[in-house]
Amino acid sequence: SRKLFEVTDLVLACRLNADGEGVLAVRAHDGRETFRLQWRFPGESVQLLRQNVTVAEADLSPVPADADFELELMLCDRQIILGLDGRPQISYPYSPAALPFCPTTRQR
Repeated sequence: SRKLFEVTDLVLACRLNADGEGVLAVRAHDGRETFRLQWRFPGESVQLLRQNVTVAEADLSPVPADADFELELMLCDRQIILGLDGRPQISYPYSPAALPFCPTTRQR
């Protein structure tokens, strides 16, 4: 059997196309608590929530209808970074919650 190591850094990168109205929500878990990115379309702002409380917000240029863009969400080195098309929009440094470390993939 192989030894598994806990990984606490995460990078999500994806190419999106937003057309119409709706909400893009992405959840990320650092092993102790959940963070959520929430972006309403059409709209010019995106929110970062920590345990359902807004901790950071960024004003964005309107995304043209039917335009592709790249979204990057990173949890690394005790910070959350949101990038759009390679440009940082949110950088939120945080101290880990005083909760036991329990990666979500090991909760089964």
